[in-house]
Amino acid sequence: MESIVIDIRNEKDKFLFLALAERLKLRSKIFTDEEKEEIGLIKAMKEGKNSGKADEVEIMKSLDK
Repeated sequence: MESIVIDIRNEKDKFLFLALAERLKLRSKIFTDEEKEEIGLIKAMKEGKNSGKADEVEIMKSLDK
C-alpha cells in the first residue's frame, strides 16, 4: 500500500479532499503538527541508523552532556 500526503492550506480545501476521499471509499487521516513532527523524527532516525555515519554509543554520550 502506498500513501499520499497533501499539505492543505485552508479549511475549504480540507473538506473538499475529505469528501473526495470518502466518495472514492479511501481512508483518510488528518495529522496534527505533533504527529507530523514525530513522523519526521522517525524518518530522520531511520536514515541516520542506515547511513553508518554516527555510532549509537557516540550519540548517547553526546545526549548525556
